[in-house]
Amino acid sequence: MIPYSYETWKYCIEVDCNITLTTCFLEERIQALSDTSLKATQEFIDKYGETHHLQTITWFMQALQNTR
Repeated sequence: MIPYSYETWKYCIEVDCNITLTTCFLEERIQALSDTSLKATQEFIDKYGETHHLQTITWFMQALQNTR
């Protein structure tokens, strides 16, 4: 399932993937997803598209703001 809202994205990360959204994790993911020279980031964009890529970064940033 591809999440289409912050709430479903957060549920997917925290419940389905059992990942705690810590400040460190969020900052690392934002950095990685923002670096389009990384192979994993390019693969993400190729698979899900640029729009979803940018939306995912936004959700990570929103989660980071919620941890502060």
